[in-house]
Amino acid sequence: KNIKVPYINNKNFYFYDKLSGYLFIAFHKIKFYAQLVNSNVIKPRSHQHTEIGNFIIYYNDELVFNNLGRKNYNSGSLKAIGSASQNSYDINNLEPFLCHKLNAIPSIMHADYFQDSPTYTINKNDKEITISSKFMGYKRFLFQSVVNRKFIISKNQIDIFDNISSKYLVSFNSYFHTNLKIKLKNKLINFKKENQNICYFKIEDKNINLIINKNIAHNKYSIPSFANTIKISKKLKLNDNIKYSIIF
Repeated sequence: KNIKVPYINNKNFYFYDKLSGYLFIAFHKIKFYAQLVNSNVIKPRSHQHTEIGNFIIYYNDELVFNNLGRKNYNSGSLKAIGSASQNSYDINNLEPFLCHKLNAIPSIMHADYFQDSPTYTINKNDKEITISSKFMGYKRFLFQSVVNRKFIISKNQIDIFDNISSKYLVSFNSYFHTNLKIKLKNKLINFKKENQNICYFKIEDKNINLIINKNIAHNKYSIPSFANTIKISKKLKLNDNIKYSIIF
């Protein structure tokens, strides 16, 4: 089977390929990229990364949220395909995916350990586009967390909702990466390029811990560039929510 190739033919454009999971949305000045993967496993000899909940966002052709990428494909950089290098999440510092030689050897593991594959729904109209994902891979652990991440894309804003239900109390980390300069004030983060404001990133939860770290991102040619990593942590209730808003 062949992967479809998108051709942008109007201002508001939507493209999804079921075979690869690649999703591309152009909505007013927002461009949204994601891969809706249909497996909880990264097999050997794969270029796959931990894409669950992950995304790349441009606004007015300016890259706002990116991934850190992987410097090379040597075994020493294997951890760079994990959730902390993507705009993704983890629970109890455990990777959501089973990755060959990172935290598992899938070829010798029982199929029941892999759990149900992620599920997705996409709804769109003239005012907004909603993308919902449900990840059940953490049910392989005793805490059996299920993570629902939802995006609502409107003209000048993207809202992200995380809902996590667990059998036991857990700690949740979410990661966001940008090459832009950022400034934090009262859990409102201003993204800037030179002296121009690009957007605000707002976390609507008083019980989180927020850390910003300097980092290095690598593009597809392994060329490094400066990056900021935003790590948001929370000790969750058995059923808990976190909302993030990107306001352009």
